[in-house]
Amino acid sequence: MLFSPVSDPVNPPPCGPAPSARTRAIAELADAFACEPELILAFLQGIDQETSDRAGIVLAAAQTAAAARPDYADLLYYVGQAAVAARDYVAADAALYRALELNPDYKDALVLAARVALQQQKPRRAVELLERAVPLGGDFPDVHMLLGSAWRELGDLNRARGAYVRACELNPNLTAARAALADLPPADTSGKSNELPA
Repeated sequence: MLFSPVSDPVNPPPCGPAPSARTRAIAELADAFACEPELILAFLQGIDQETSDRAGIVLAAAQTAAAARPDYADLLYYVGQAAVAARDYVAADAALYRALELNPDYKDALVLAARVALQQQKPRRAVELLERAVPLGGDFPDVHMLLGSAWRELGDLNRARGAYVRACELNPNLTAARAALADLPPADTSGKSNELPA
């Protein structure tokens, strides 16, 4: 007896409509991302966030991969990167929070989580994260610039000044740090000034 494709009990027909090209792309990318999380950054290169759905596809695939491997801190960090590229700061915060639960000393996740916290108008959280990152090897000009921005949002201009000065010490050519210092009002009477290090 011959079986038609419709009545074949070994190979039943698919239920419902065939998956869309987007769904197939997400599934294929998720498989690749679960094995090689760094690929997420490669797929994010050159994305125009204003007009491209590509960041959303990469984020969906990264989240699918993370659902399959929820205890992989590196993968969760890259999910955070994809969420930032897609401007989904809630998803970024959730992924980075989980990555830091798994590895509290994950310097790059601390810095990215601080960037996300600043986007969400949570400068106190940003300060906490950045102050954890600096002694873990995060003593970089951009980290101190973020720290200065967070302190400034909190109204602590002396600490903001200190962070911007440190950024200038690490990179004397960092014009953003010099501009941030120049933009601050004069120092209070504690003796600190806006003068740059020699």
